[in-house]
Amino acid sequence: MLLAADARGIGSCGMTGWKSIQKEISELLDITDEELVLVIPIGFADHSPPG
Repeated sequence: MLLAADARGIGSCGMTGWKSIQKEISELLDITDEELVLVIPIGFADHSPPG
């Protein structure tokens, strides 16, 4: 998924820090029988950061 996003010019990264709030995320998304392993935020990179 990360490579497919990159091939289309979309930035992404795998994040595992969300594991610490798995219970809250599962309740928010009404997920009862799955385990959160990785969250992948995607978006377009800002190629002109303030400098």
